[in-house]
Amino acid sequence: MDRLQQALTKEPRSAEPVSVLFTDLDGFKQINDTLGHEAGDRLLAEVAARLGDVARAEDTIARQSGDEFVVVCERTDSGTAVEIARRLTSSICRPYLLPVGTAKVTASVGVAISDGTCGAEELLHRADAAMYRAKKLGPGAVQTFDGAELPAR
Repeated sequence: MDRLQQALTKEPRSAEPVSVLFTDLDGFKQINDTLGHEAGDRLLAEVAARLGDVARAEDTIARQSGDEFVVVCERTDSGTAVEIARRLTSSICRPYLLPVGTAKVTASVGVAISDGTCGAEELLHRADAAMYRAKKLGPGAVQTFDGAELPAR
């Protein structure tokens, strides 16, 4: 949240939007249930490493909770944000070699682009709402927030 707030504070000076990519792993519960929590923890670490490999050097990656990750991208328009999100989903869906076997997950990503009217919490909430819309489209989907479905808080 601190990095997102800092990025939004800089945004008016740079005149370039900030994007939030809210990523949720599809099928992670099954990994925990079938291979165990240690394998799940290992998979989460591998996912984080892949996110780091795909994100740009100036992006901030954070584990939000459970199997959710947030990527804060400064100086991104919607096209760039969606391109980064698609690279993330492509990287995440490759198989993982874990000590107890091979596992595969996909990721649903919600993208929200700052418009200068909301703070960090609201932008994160918009990205989360877009991610839930992406999940409805099926595993590995990317959805940009358009205001159509903003869940109640």
